[in-house]
Amino acid sequence: MTFQGLFTRIRYHSLLVFDSETGQLVTAVPRPGNTHASCGAVAIPRRIVACLREVWPCVKIEIRTDAGFAVPTVYEYCEKEGIDYTIGLVTNSRLEAMADPLLERARERYGSQGKVRLLSEGSYQAGSWTRERRVAYTRRR
Repeated sequence: MTFQGLFTRIRYHSLLVFDSETGQLVTAVPRPGNTHASCGAVAIPRRIVACLREVWPCVKIEIRTDAGFAVPTVYEYCEKEGIDYTIGLVTNSRLEAMADPLLERARERYGSQGKVRLLSEGSYQAGSWTRERRVAYTRRR
């Protein structure tokens, strides 16, 4: 007798929220493994922010996430609620073009001294955004 097919693997794509000052886990939300990273990206912070502001109405809140949360609803929620945010973006040709001058500057400034990473910032508007936003970007040589 074989048990093949009787057991189903369950995979989760958990959403984890940490306090950046203490490293303490605030909440963990298990989601189905086929869920997009941005699923719950506004609903869960909305509940946490409401709890924080109930106790500390003037608390400064900042959200930092990876590119999985780089969706307009997250930006718009943060902006509406006065929440500072830093969200990674997946690179694309327009962002690379913005960063290309950094590569040339690194060559001029540091020659062949090894690995160099320069940072800069600028305004950028993705096709799905309603307006330009400030982005920070890097080029590594």
